[in-house]
Amino acid sequence: MISVWPKFYQGSKYFKDFWDNNWLYKQNVLDKRADWMGYVSTFYDAFNPKAGKAFWNIVKKSIYSKGVDAWWLDATEPDIVDNITNAHRMELMTPTYKVAPRLILMPMPWPRIKPFMKGKGRQIPINASLS
Repeated sequence: MISVWPKFYQGSKYFKDFWDNNWLYKQNVLDKRADWMGYVSTFYDAFNPKAGKAFWNIVKKSIYSKGVDAWWLDATEPDIVDNITNAHRMELMTPTYKVAPRLILMPMPWPRIKPFMKGKGRQIPINASLS
């Protein structure tokens, strides 16, 4: 099992594509706020189905194709910046594809795992409902 974060560092391999397609929460990058490691980063909007599919494709190409078929989809808060209030976290998650951030902090895990279930389900038969 490997931990998979929905995090994109500014300047990383897939950052520009996700940024240009408006699949990332942009405020943290615009504020140039670094994470605990000192790098500016943000998370993708898991409520955007195109972003979810693109993220799954990255994982499929980079990890799944090499035989890793178990993931811990971490940071479902999402944890854009450590030690901030939920109110501030919601400001960093604006705008989202579908709903206001104040409504999505708890439901966030489902849209994160849905592309994986659908993507992996196409590869390997699973015994779970994908609806």
